[in-house]
Amino acid sequence: MHQTIPGAAQNRYLVTSLNVLRDGMMLISSTNLHSPTRARAAHDEHCRIVEAIERGDADGARATARAHVVAAHEAKLREKSAIA
Repeated sequence: MHQTIPGAAQNRYLVTSLNVLRDGMMLISSTNLHSPTRARAAHDEHCRIVEAIERGDADGARATARAHVVAAHEAKLREKSAIA
């Protein structure tokens, strides 16, 4: 999903930016998708992003994608505080 949407947008700057972000995240952090709760939430978030794109709702897709990033970040912070 993270490669498909930017690729479909045919926006090389978006693809490059997301690749740099992904590579940086891989260096500093592990995924939090080992949690079944987070994995399901991420799947649902991805579905909502795709639904907004299919409707042609750019603002909705943008807001949903932003909420997805925030939710993933907050889940990672909760995971790290539980370990500490």
